[in-house]
Amino acid sequence: WFGRISQLLILWIPATLAMFGLSMTVRSSWLSLHERNLSLHGALIESSANLRRVQAAGGVLTFEVAPDGTISCNDSFRELLGFLPGEALDTQVLLQRLAPLDRVRLMAGLRLLERRGGSFDTEVAVMRPGGQPLWLMLVGEAAKGASSIRIVGVVMDITERKQTEAAIREN
Repeated sequence: WFGRISQLLILWIPATLAMFGLSMTVRSSWLSLHERNLSLHGALIESSANLRRVQAAGGVLTFEVAPDGTISCNDSFRELLGFLPGEALDTQVLLQRLAPLDRVRLMAGLRLLERRGGSFDTEVAVMRPGGQPLWLMLVGEAAKGASSIRIVGVVMDITERKQTEAAIREN
């Protein structure tokens, strides 16, 4: 749609300028700005793709919790937790998958974040639908607005590390 609007403006602007006896240098400047905008847009898309590749290579997944508790994340995050693509995901559903002590601790942490905002860094045990345990590290920040809070962060699967730590303790 942006391209179509741009084409219409390219036709409309010169005609409008001519009606008022203005020169076409404005059209030239506008086209230059439009080309720069397209270039920046392309650079932003490339940068976003690079960030996704780096996150995937490092095993880092991102999430965002909206003020209503809805969790926005990519399919890799959903798959890690055992959710289907497009399946509804919110804090209440996620809390039900946590180990009981982690659920209580995370709920208390969420209430504190709602009041104060700030950053967080925690590890939680999650039970996947098949009963397989999964350990996650959650790191992020809660930004408190005028009437709501938005939480953004990253998740890393630390299950292997936790299993190694448990094996060392047992020996």
